[in-house]
Amino acid sequence: MENHVDEDAKESTEGLDIPLGKLGLVFSSNFDSGNLQSVTLLEERNNSEGSDFAAYQVSTRPDCFGTKFQNGNRTWFYFSVTGGIQGNSINICVHDLNKQGKLFSQGHEPVVCVLSASQASDAPESETKHGNVQKQWSRDCENINFDTTDDDIFWVSWDYTFDHRFQKDQCLQVFFAWCYPHSYEDCQAMLSQYDQLYSKKSWREWILANEAVLDGATQDPIASESVDRSNDLSYGGDVEAGRISHSTPTEHVEDTRNQLQEIYYYREELTRTLDGWRVDLLTVSSCENLTAKREPKLPLLFPNTNQRRAHQFKEKDVFFLTARVHPGETPASFVFNGFLEFILRKNDPVAIELRRKYVFKMIPMLNPDGVRRGHYRTDSRGVNLNRVYCTPNPNLHSPIYASRVLCDYYNEQQTLKFYVDLHAHASKRGCFIFGNALELSRQIENVLYPKLVAKHSAFFDFEACNFSEKNMFSRDKKDGLSKEGSGRVGTFLATNLCHCYTLECNYNSGREYCKDTGSSDSESEEERGSANQRQDSASPKPYTIESFEDVGRGVAKAALDILGLPLLPHTTNEDDLESLRDSLKESIKRARTRKGKDATVMPPRVAVALRRQRSMQTRNNIAFAARSISGRDQATFKKEISGHRGVPSSKTNRKKQQVKVRTLPSQPNAIKRSIKTSDPIAKTPTFTSKSRTVFPVTSIGLGTMRRGYGTLEAKKLTVATASERIDKYGHDTNRLQRTRYSIHKHN
Repeated sequence: MENHVDEDAKESTEGLDIPLGKLGLVFSSNFDSGNLQSVTLLEERNNSEGSDFAAYQVSTRPDCFGTKFQNGNRTWFYFSVTGGIQGNSINICVHDLNKQGKLFSQGHEPVVCVLSASQASDAPESETKHGNVQKQWSRDCENINFDTTDDDIFWVSWDYTFDHRFQKDQCLQVFFAWCYPHSYEDCQAMLSQYDQLYSKKSWREWILANEAVLDGATQDPIASESVDRSNDLSYGGDVEAGRISHSTPTEHVEDTRNQLQEIYYYREELTRTLDGWRVDLLTVSSCENLTAKREPKLPLLFPNTNQRRAHQFKEKDVFFLTARVHPGETPASFVFNGFLEFILRKNDPVAIELRRKYVFKMIPMLNPDGVRRGHYRTDSRGVNLNRVYCTPNPNLHSPIYASRVLCDYYNEQQTLKFYVDLHAHASKRGCFIFGNALELSRQIENVLYPKLVAKHSAFFDFEACNFSEKNMFSRDKKDGLSKEGSGRVGTFLATNLCHCYTLECNYNSGREYCKDTGSSDSESEEERGSANQRQDSASPKPYTIESFEDVGRGVAKAALDILGLPLLPHTTNEDDLESLRDSLKESIKRARTRKGKDATVMPPRVAVALRRQRSMQTRNNIAFAARSISGRDQATFKKEISGHRGVPSSKTNRKKQQVKVRTLPSQPNAIKRSIKTSDPIAKTPTFTSKSRTVFPVTSIGLGTMRRGYGTLEAKKLTVATASERIDKYGHDTNRLQRTRYSIHKHN
């Protein structure tokens, strides 16, 4: 796929880097994720103690600053100050931010990190320093104030004193940030470390040695508990030339078990962004149920032709995890890191069992362009990528397109079990989950998973979770975009997946009262799992990087806990799960009955949205199927599709049944039943005479991409593409990559 870099989207990356005033401090943001627009020296004076003081007003860049895509998202800041001397102090006032008074009133503070010049330049690439640098962030600012001016401009200010570390010859840099940063370089450095640890592990040699028989009887010699093979020598030993050598049963069983438990880790380039940055896909599992087959290269994805796809697994569910679609929501990366670190633990029994049961597919950073540019919410073209999941454009929104195609593929393979998208939240306290509103039987399982997450993390607040129908379709106050296009809702509408979630983490802290365990007061500490550091109910402590990582570990453990497997530490047995399900069933029924809703069925608006999504997929399939009916006349074609109410079969109802035909993930050649929809933009097909039909076809997903023109000889039917107006979102009125059809007569 080509990298389309809009010239108007190129932002200025020039930092200030100019000594200011008597103190000669140098402000800069010339690094990955940095954000600083200007600095003004307001005041300089000598303190009574003989030290110097200076006050500065700094301004941050809004997303897409200096381009035609510039927008009002202006919260993230990240810059450095060089030249401080012990004893001197400064006051920094950041003005023109988005209004975040609620968050600062709850105790939020900018974070600070002090590094030497060599550390600052080498940290992202250094294996030994990378992890330590992340841990050095602290909250050392003083006298934090915030307010809104008469001109409705929000500002926040703080004092900082250069301590004993800032000697004249040390040349230290102090970094200030909105929240704990995790840049694109940090992410790549972390993945490079994992590559070194796992990419050369013995599973590669084991695959090569067993490739000839991976799909045969030796694929999993200890998986079946119903067959006693302890004395069967045919399952022992190593593989050579497709035949199995023999060893003692005890030695073989132990050796095979170790081989099957070997960590399977695979990193591949999923796609490239508009700015040309790499988007990674990680696959983590065990070697159990591993096959010799590789996953297919899905359409417009995996641009590295020299790299093979990850291996396929049999009888394993897929856990799909994504993060950083909003670049300024850095807590999402630390939740992701905690999740990844836990499932890669070699000797942890829960991690081992997780790898046996699941194949983890993970995208650590969905919006590298926004992250590198220091954006808060959008990509390089000012698009909120978490609102385009329903119909992503493969050229303009390639990471979202990739996520959707992967989810559709695994759903078609009937292996997709979990989808979790990681975010951060500025107004609502705590770490919590947004889920979808389903019918009662599935809603119980939908709510059960967050309940179990709360059991395994001290920082997760089950009471703050939201599974309402309203939260699936509400619109943003600023841009008016609907949450129907978010990853959680868009993926659910495409797959009808039960466990489809958005996990949110507050930037600062949890709620004042402690309901973060999701368990009763009578439960012991052991029954609460890893939740061994309880928040003070009177004054919750600010979140740290370790707090977010703990939530990530809880997300992983709950995926095993929901299976009800016995004899594992900190997991819930089947009886306890049934008790939880019964309790949740009554709670859901009461909540829906209070609102006058039928608790047993899917909420009406959700059902309509699902049918609408299926209808749009059906229309795309009808357009694709029409390519193969060459030689049939118009009447036959009309008769075949007239049963699909999405396509008008008579002149009287065309106005009510206007047709939308657009490219969505759907199975080629599959014509399903659709429903009526109304689209004021789409053109309604009419049938004319003496014509030759040309169908532009794009079918996305399920391992197939067909792009081009198919011709159809039909006497009374003409369909051709209409020109489209492409705005910055790449679509007309929030509908992306639509294939629209207009009708015209050929003479």
